[in-house]
Amino acid sequence: MYNINNFSGRGAISIKVQVGDFSRKNRGRHTYSATATIHANYDAESNENDIAVLKLTKAVPSSRVLPLCQKSYSDKEIAVCGMGQTDGSDEDSLPSFLMETRLRETYQCRFSNFDPSTHVCLRSEDSEQSGSCMGDSGGPAFPLSTDKQTPICVYGVVSFGNKYCSTDSVFTRVSAYRDWIKKQMQN
Repeated sequence: MYNINNFSGRGAISIKVQVGDFSRKNRGRHTYSATATIHANYDAESNENDIAVLKLTKAVPSSRVLPLCQKSYSDKEIAVCGMGQTDGSDEDSLPSFLMETRLRETYQCRFSNFDPSTHVCLRSEDSEQSGSCMGDSGGPAFPLSTDKQTPICVYGVVSFGNKYCSTDSVFTRVSAYRDWIKKQMQN
């Protein structure tokens, strides 16, 4: 696996991607080759343009594709999932299966480099619960339907947050990059 956060160049790189049912322990997982195209104006210091498109070399059987969100979902509960640390002060706190938390959008983000035109800031309504953490980068944020609690669309991808995985979590707002994403998918 390749950590894109350590990538200092631009353009496309070859990586390996694990695909499978990560919602439960010991489910079938497969490794696919992929190409990651990182936004040409990505800035690791400011987290501007923190987005990449992954293209797998083979189709994934039984996968569900979510559309990109095109409007605000600030009135909805937003689910975030990943396999990053569960405790920001413990590097060994990696789960063996996919974790999910539910957050709400806030425009009073605690980070000075938060830009509401290109970022989504999410916060837990429960002060005991945390947001995204180290290792969750690139993971999805998606609003849930009120009736079935199922994903509606991809709202954002994990970008940055607090070292201890608490307070606010900032996501790249995918709708701000809709044209760029479409262009990468056509190449």
